[in-house]
Amino acid sequence: MSIVCSVFDAYSAVLFLPDEDGEAHHLAAAFSLGDKISPDIVILPGRGLVGWIIRNRQPLLASNFDQRQSNLGYYASGEEASIKAFMGCPVPTGGALCVDSKRQYSFSDKDHKILQLFAELIARQQSSRGRQELAGDIPRYFAELGVIQDLRFRYRRWPQFVQNYLRTMADATEFDYCAFASVDVPGETYCVECESVRLLLTDGEPLILPMGSGITGWVFRNDQPVVAEGVEGAPASVLFGKLPDMPDFQAAMCMPVM
Repeated sequence: MSIVCSVFDAYSAVLFLPDEDGEAHHLAAAFSLGDKISPDIVILPGRGLVGWIIRNRQPLLASNFDQRQSNLGYYASGEEASIKAFMGCPVPTGGALCVDSKRQYSFSDKDHKILQLFAELIARQQSSRGRQELAGDIPRYFAELGVIQDLRFRYRRWPQFVQNYLRTMADATEFDYCAFASVDVPGETYCVECESVRLLLTDGEPLILPMGSGITGWVFRNDQPVVAEGVEGAPASVLFGKLPDMPDFQAAMCMPVM
């Protein structure tokens, strides 16, 4: 929770998880710059902004929080009156992850998407199958984030930045290959600009492909991510279409970038 609070420069970060029957949601963890969060608070679905997120299983962003319209419900001693902005996401396994601020318009739509990633991480951490594995991964992920942050200042020119970014991404995810592609002519073609290891691009020249080519073309057309998990005997994931010298990848992830 302290990391979540720091990332968003928030006043407080709270995590509510359901009890055994799934009705009431208790405060599972919290971090705050103050000391007014009620440790024994229980939120019922539909009660306040947190309850709305739990009941509807939808994210919520209130840039200018109006206490006359609703309430948060996890503060004591009038502390809630000083809160000006609120943001929350449902946890996929149940519950809600929320942050707030004493400054108006502190959170953006981009922040909301990042908060959802934290909520998904909590859900994965809860699963007994991945608990030990993730415990070792989390410090490594944050170390790689630090490397990427440093790249922004070390490499001012785009070609050098993106080359090192892709190598860092491949290391962080332990994938064999990482590439960056951008739309060349809207609706017609896309361009593979850079790759972590040389497979397709010769002499640094970009590769232009039709928009209907491979998983990447589908992602551009639909603005939706694709995660293709290979299984034994299944066809290979065709990332850019059927191209010479391209390995048969058994698993691939392709994410749209705004």
